[in-house]
Amino acid sequence: MTGTPTPPVLEIADLHIRFSGAQANAVEGVSLSIAPNEVFGLVGESGSGKSLTASAALRLDPPTAQVTAARLEVCGLDLRAPRAADLRAVRGGLASMIFQEPMTALAPTRTIGAQMADAALAHGARSWRGALQDAGGDLANVNIKDPERVLRSFPHQLSGGMRQRVLIAMAFAGAPRLVIADEITTAIDPTTRVAVLDLLTTRAAQTRAAILFISHDLGAVARFCDRVGVMQSGRLVEVGAARAVMGAPQHPYTQRLKASLPGAGTPRRPLLGEDTP
Repeated sequence: MTGTPTPPVLEIADLHIRFSGAQANAVEGVSLSIAPNEVFGLVGESGSGKSLTASAALRLDPPTAQVTAARLEVCGLDLRAPRAADLRAVRGGLASMIFQEPMTALAPTRTIGAQMADAALAHGARSWRGALQDAGGDLANVNIKDPERVLRSFPHQLSGGMRQRVLIAMAFAGAPRLVIADEITTAIDPTTRVAVLDLLTTRAAQTRAAILFISHDLGAVARFCDRVGVMQSGRLVEVGAARAVMGAPQHPYTQRLKASLPGAGTPRRPLLGEDTP
């Protein structure tokens, strides 16, 4: 006997986004769904509409954006014309977002502890002291060895990798069903990048959260994602299992993306005078 299918945590159907005064849509007819516990990658060049699509999922789209969709749901909540109560339930509750640059996502004049406690109080914590204690536990969950020191620190006193760990801790603090990670490894070095992605996917597995992972890093997408969608000029041009799409892409644009990777294609020709006596 087959059980009832589990509904997706994110469902987008025929999403269109156009900015006031623009002649064309920035996002055109995008449809995708993400299942519980799934890691879904969204790739494409800058300006292809990846971040706009993700922002629309939490209705963080800019004020000048005109958003229409046949469906735009997070955990069954219709966000096409959301009520304020629905947005409060979704943002930081059912879903959370990790932004690209931690130094702009974190307030520079407040300690990490104060910022984490504020978020906890906004989502149901009963006291400042209890919120701080929970924040320390959340930092320990992302392998921060000295959470008390980090809670007392300001963002500029932490490394880039440490700040990104703080954002991951904050994203999972409310036990979300969906975490959107928008280019979160751009500002950190390659070694730290792998550690951060391992941490992100481990926390998702521990908490049974789904991830929408936006990235330019095709290698990371192939390694960490279950499925991937490829965007070009606001359209979703290819969707499939990550290893299949990255290993044998079918769409010409995806093939060009893969060919642009360092080491792909034919060996490079030496520069003039290189390797000559």
